[in-house]
Amino acid sequence: MKSSGIRKLCGDLSGWFSGVGPSKWAYGAGLAYAIATVAFFLMPREVVKENSPASPVSYQIVPAATPTVVPQLNHVDLSPSTQSAADKQVF
Repeated sequence: MKSSGIRKLCGDLSGWFSGVGPSKWAYGAGLAYAIATVAFFLMPREVVKENSPASPVSYQIVPAATPTVVPQLNHVDLSPSTQSAADKQVF
């Protein structure tokens, strides 16, 4: 004879709880206590802000410094006579 859904669930739960030994209950309780303690210390707390009166601010725009001029190469010689072999370096 099949039992109904609730009776089957209650029977399964009671069977599972009866199979768990006392040491596993102690370990589980200790783990739950550790998780609750860590969660307590990691929860954000409300920060109280002081309302300071608004004060006028003057902004001054400072022009950017002019960049230094980098000399450009006027001519790059890429002719085969100036190319070096892989084992030689030409300076």
